[in-house]
Amino acid sequence: MGARGWSLRGPAAGVLGAALLAAALPQARPAAAPAMPPTLDYDIVRRGEVIGHQHITFRSEADKTLMHSQIDIKVSMLLVTLFHYEQTRDETWAGDRLVSLTAKTDDDGQKCDLRVSATASGFEASSGKESWAIPSGAIPLSYWHISMVSGAGPLFDSACGKVMSAKVVKVGDETVPARRDQVTATHYRIEDPARQRDVWYDANQVLVRTSVVGKDGSAAIWILK
Repeated sequence: MGARGWSLRGPAAGVLGAALLAAALPQARPAAAPAMPPTLDYDIVRRGEVIGHQHITFRSEADKTLMHSQIDIKVSMLLVTLFHYEQTRDETWAGDRLVSLTAKTDDDGQKCDLRVSATASGFEASSGKESWAIPSGAIPLSYWHISMVSGAGPLFDSACGKVMSAKVVKVGDETVPARRDQVTATHYRIEDPARQRDVWYDANQVLVRTSVVGKDGSAAIWILK
């Protein structure tokens, strides 16, 4: 099946000011965020061919971690683009608690301009003219953050913001290729009626590998450089 059978879409298709956020959220000190290197760079491989890249940067402000991600994927044949995916995403975390998320995504023509902000009862989300609530304890499908697999709340799509019917299963420790070497990492599977996703974290909780199965059954593999 051609590349158009493969997609990154999820199963369903203003950030609060500091003072307001402090008033709205519980004042318990958040759990410590995983210590991340300044940057993470991934090759994205499908059927043995590099089809894209993801570049992630991190910086700290007071007790918060700010993440910026850029994903660019293109599948071509004879100079014709068969599939493209572009996303720019910014997240702010206080420990293991998401404060805000913004994402601009073009998934082969389906576009989302997502904004998510923490509230006293969960999250407020919007994209275009549509707005909706995301329940308290929900966690974005942000593969880099270990809370995606360790948290108890439901997952929501970090591209278009819809709550997912997914379950996280710990598979176990495995040796996988990453960092131009073989590394030991803990494998988790995100079981989802729409598609299978797998993630691997090393002993420092750094994401070293991701696999996302497309509609045609082929997998796109993120490999940490």
